[in-house]
Amino acid sequence: MGLLAAFPQGASPQTSRQDPVDFQTRYGFLLKGDFPKRWTGAFQYELRMVNNASEIRGSYFTVELGRKPWAGRNLELAGHYRLAAVRTGTDHRLALGLEGTRKFGATALSLRTLLQRQWRMRDDDEGAGAETFLRVRLRGKRPLGERWAVSLAVEPYFTFAEGEYPVDNWRNVLTLQYSLGKGKRLDLYYMYRPDYARSYNRTFHTVGIQAEMDFRIPPRRPSVGVTSGNR
Repeated sequence: MGLLAAFPQGASPQTSRQDPVDFQTRYGFLLKGDFPKRWTGAFQYELRMVNNASEIRGSYFTVELGRKPWAGRNLELAGHYRLAAVRTGTDHRLALGLEGTRKFGATALSLRTLLQRQWRMRDDDEGAGAETFLRVRLRGKRPLGERWAVSLAVEPYFTFAEGEYPVDNWRNVLTLQYSLGKGKRLDLYYMYRPDYARSYNRTFHTVGIQAEMDFRIPPRRPSVGVTSGNR
């Protein structure tokens, strides 16, 4: 890909037994849409920096399509595809999940289960191959005044690989959200992610910023017939 040609050259960053901790940063943009008949969609772009935020990991492009099966219920079925163009190759990911949300006063709690299949097509320490995960995310969100909101999410990744530790990694995310006006937001977040996928445990600390924008396509109004009267 031409995008990869712009990446700085050098060895692929990776943690090791001697240095199993890495600080990373992420910069993203999310466009979310509401469509007629309870359909939803989203597009996300994310740039990731690794090796103590000194090197570009890659660009991540995600397209999502969802639908709320029942009107008036906070339940959504959604699937997504993600293309990751990283320094050493390409990753593809498909996922299908179900998310439900319920409010308790000013606090909104959501639970999402996601079945994920990803394919690595690259030449690095992780190598090429395919993996399947079951992700379970519990998230709470609460407003802080008119423009601010805070959320906390925990999400373990369960692996189906035989003979391995059942939890591949665990994401814990604290997000502070600021409203920029109707349908526009800015997310600042910190992620603490212990990783158990190797013979030694790794730990990642990630700080990110993401701009979000909503749009809505209203349903088509029925056409009104025009009578010409008697001639």
